[in-house]
Amino acid sequence: MAIIGGYFAYAFRMQLAFPGEVVPFYGLVGPGEYNMLVTNHGTIMIFWVAMPVLIAGFGNYIIPLMIGCDDMVFPRLNRLSFQIFLVSALVLILSFFVRGGGFGGAWTSYPPLSSVAEYSLTDWGASLWILAVALEFVSFLLGGINFITTTMNARAPGMKMMDIPIAVWFIVLAVILFMASVGPLFAGAIMLFMDQRIGTTFFLPSGGGDPLLWQHLFWFFGHPEVYVVLLPTMGIVADIITVFSRKNLYLDMPLWYMQQLQLLSYHL
Repeated sequence: MAIIGGYFAYAFRMQLAFPGEVVPFYGLVGPGEYNMLVTNHGTIMIFWVAMPVLIAGFGNYIIPLMIGCDDMVFPRLNRLSFQIFLVSALVLILSFFVRGGGFGGAWTSYPPLSSVAEYSLTDWGASLWILAVALEFVSFLLGGINFITTTMNARAPGMKMMDIPIAVWFIVLAVILFMASVGPLFAGAIMLFMDQRIGTTFFLPSGGGDPLLWQHLFWFFGHPEVYVVLLPTMGIVADIITVFSRKNLYLDMPLWYMQQLQLLSYHL
């Protein structure tokens, strides 16, 4: 997926560099193809690259190693999570080849660009896109249950909560953020799919709907999503720094703050 998303970036950047000319290995990028490339590049790099690598990839690899257990507590659930993730990736790739091409209404999928086929110049492409995103969310919900349960219940004997490495803590916190914020967007995805396929008007003003409703549902998830990607990165970097600097992350910081408060009180 990283190769596909990166290739899309190459294709539309080449089009920007040489507008109206043939892009190597792709062809002539028209307005519809350009929108599709930009939309799916953003979608893939956020949902199918950054989140899977930082949470699912590192989480499955380092959590058992760092807390001293043999495997995740629900290995079959873990496999099901991966299989659903694989299906979601295949559904997204399939959306590029349906009539009208892939979805081109931007990765934030604001209605009416995402709910009216004429605006995004595609029909089934938009529906397969929203279906792929919804399946990916289900995959991460299942994986999140595994990460939290494993960290809380499968630690090595004698390992207390404060002994858990900061990288594991931050992955767990990222998963909790994701699970707490994805519900409204998942509901919005179902409503958007119904707008596209069966003619409901949740987000269409012509039928009494409100396009701003999607923005509220999307950004209720979208803002915590920033930290879902950031927290595992900070945790990994913090663990690397503490190991190689031989400085304890928990004990030194409160002492430093106490020293600063003492200095401040002295000057006051």
